[in-house]
Amino acid sequence: MADTTASPNQPSLLDQLLADQPGGVPMDALMQEEKKNEDLLDRDPPDPPESRKELVSQWADKVKRAKKYWEPVFNRMKADQDFAAGYQWSKEEKDDRYTANLTLRIIAQRVAFFYAKNPKFEAFRRQRILNTVWDNEQTTLVSLQQSAAAISQQVMMGAMDPAMAQQAQAQAMPILQDAARVKQEEEQLGKIGKTLELLFRANVDAAPQDFKQMMKMTVRRASTTGVGYLKLGFERVMQKKPEIEQRIADISNRLSTLERISADIHDDQTDENSPEAEQLRLLLNDLKAQTQVVVREGLTFDYPVSTAIIPDPKTMFLREFLGADWVAQEFVLSPNDVKEIYNVDVGKSFNAYKGVDDGVTVTSRSGFVVLQDKTARTDNREGNDGRSCVVWEIWNRKDGLVYTMCDGYPDFLREPASPEVYTDRFWPWFVLTLNEIDHETMIFPPSDVKLIRDMQMDYNRGRQGIREHRRAARPKTVTAAGMIDAEDLEKLSNHPDNAIIELNGLQPGQKVDDLLQAFRGPPIDPNLYEVEQTFTDMMRVSGIQDANIGQTGGSPSATQSNIAEASRATAMGANIDDIDDLLTSFARAGAQILLQEVSVDTVKRIVGEGAVWPDMSRQQIADELWLQIEAGSTGRPNQAQEIANAERIFPMLMQLPGIKPEWLAKELIKRLDDKLDITTAFQSMLPSIIAMNGMASRLGAGPQAPGGPMDFPGAGPAQGPAGGSNAPQGPPPGAQRPPDQTGRPPPPGPMPGPPHIVASGGRSVA
Repeated sequence: MADTTASPNQPSLLDQLLADQPGGVPMDALMQEEKKNEDLLDRDPPDPPESRKELVSQWADKVKRAKKYWEPVFNRMKADQDFAAGYQWSKEEKDDRYTANLTLRIIAQRVAFFYAKNPKFEAFRRQRILNTVWDNEQTTLVSLQQSAAAISQQVMMGAMDPAMAQQAQAQAMPILQDAARVKQEEEQLGKIGKTLELLFRANVDAAPQDFKQMMKMTVRRASTTGVGYLKLGFERVMQKKPEIEQRIADISNRLSTLERISADIHDDQTDENSPEAEQLRLLLNDLKAQTQVVVREGLTFDYPVSTAIIPDPKTMFLREFLGADWVAQEFVLSPNDVKEIYNVDVGKSFNAYKGVDDGVTVTSRSGFVVLQDKTARTDNREGNDGRSCVVWEIWNRKDGLVYTMCDGYPDFLREPASPEVYTDRFWPWFVLTLNEIDHETMIFPPSDVKLIRDMQMDYNRGRQGIREHRRAARPKTVTAAGMIDAEDLEKLSNHPDNAIIELNGLQPGQKVDDLLQAFRGPPIDPNLYEVEQTFTDMMRVSGIQDANIGQTGGSPSATQSNIAEASRATAMGANIDDIDDLLTSFARAGAQILLQEVSVDTVKRIVGEGAVWPDMSRQQIADELWLQIEAGSTGRPNQAQEIANAERIFPMLMQLPGIKPEWLAKELIKRLDDKLDITTAFQSMLPSIIAMNGMASRLGAGPQAPGGPMDFPGAGPAQGPAGGSNAPQGPPPGAQRPPDQTGRPPPPGPMPGPPHIVASGGRSVA
């Protein structure tokens, strides 16, 4: 180990790097450890106790055996990815055989149907009986209030003894107090639930990657490989005072890089004139110029690839890892990445894997091949970035610990410990599968690509066959061997339009047909290359109707298309339920983490000063509140069906007393899928526009009689007797009726008779 101790008057290397720049000031706080007489990173190979070595080796063997066990499944997943990407004949980029990638189109349609928008998260609390004396009926409270008012009135009138009144009120007081307590607890839980909703939504919106796009990627991955994963975690980064200011959400990776490079420079692993030293200087100057402190604590979301999760071979059900003792996640990192993330220098004590830049092609870049010889690594580039480490994060449910290790490294990268955050389910991964099967040993379901692979290849073969037949049937001209020379062949093969060609082999008076003849190959039979049945099978297997991806033949009616669309929506409803269940479990675990980990100050900063945040134990959190999503809120709605249902339901709702007009308007706009926001359009105690128009028209007609409709604002126009204003009006007496639709004049009406006069005795006289 080199002696890097600096004298009291000699600045450190990092101080010199900063001092070389205009305005550069040494960051003594950041580089205080550099002046110590020891390495910032332990460069020596670890020498753990024998028992610890055995434990590391035991876990490495378990993971490798499990990976070998699931290797056929992982290979099938990679093959399905290649197939969906268009490598359907071979993995060669130059393969120009006919490929109509209907598989990718079907996957895109299914993803658009399954996940059209982010879900709506709602807070729910467990139904509990909170009342002890009160019977939880509002009529009881109303009757008690009325009785109390009557007793007070009787006491004031002297009709009741005050002592008896006080005794009667004392009997009702426990019920009223119990009702008030229940209401207060319900309001408190309601505010906590609303705060939880807003906080969780803010965490989803604040994710570095757009949650909707990442979830669509997960659904697409589940459709392509058969399984998709969503990982939930929690991040809390505390501010370092007083000299170091850091923007946690944006530069945590940069700080890790800075620490790794500074350690290499301090330990004489990197020369001070190297590019890494210049990179360190630039990072330090940039961090020094940033004075705003942003501390973040909240949920983190990860989306592992399908082959990165290695379950225990004893797993019986993949979605909840039922029967599994442990589950591992695999990371492929460079040695420098391991330094930055785990603050451990693995040196040469690891099994090196080929990286993606070691001369591999695009189609084979996912395959990492282990190098058996750990010592013969002279081709590593400077910085150890030429080879990759395989890191496993193993969650063991039996002992509740998380083990982090590197393949070939004799010690753990992190000290085994319990998970940083608590959830009921223990596992941080949430599994999405779309084609679940019931099989004793095969827990990974087939992908959509696997289900339609045969139909896709049959379709490609049919189209490739007719392409080859068309090429073979192109016009050709034949002649007997030796009849024409090379010069004539050149003239016939390459000649301008409307050319006059002189042939040496054509004798005077000889017909051209005697020298040259057109070749007619076998005619094209369309039935040999018909793909309609193949296409139909593909639609039936995938659950997509041909109208969704383009009609290949025939013209189905609108009724047939509607029936097919309704059938498709019904068939895919189960998959939408699977996505809803995944996101509900994800939201419930996220709510548990937020309730126990996020501070009140952070909650009020995100949600608002009116936020209510409880101080609850883990068991109380699991018993009281959880988040779930509104059913079907992720899929694309059947708008026509929802509008038809609203047209039937809303008229009945409008007749019920107590229904809020604002709620009806919002629900109708939501079903019409319009972006109109009517929140600010409502004004309390304001009549409808129709009612105001009716009031204006009556004002123009003159004063109303006392007790008329104008005495009740918003009551609308008065209803005429028996709807008389709506009855058809006949022509006035003596007027000629219009002709009917036949053009014939109407029959003459009755002649007006003499007026009738009613006498005082009620007798009618002429």
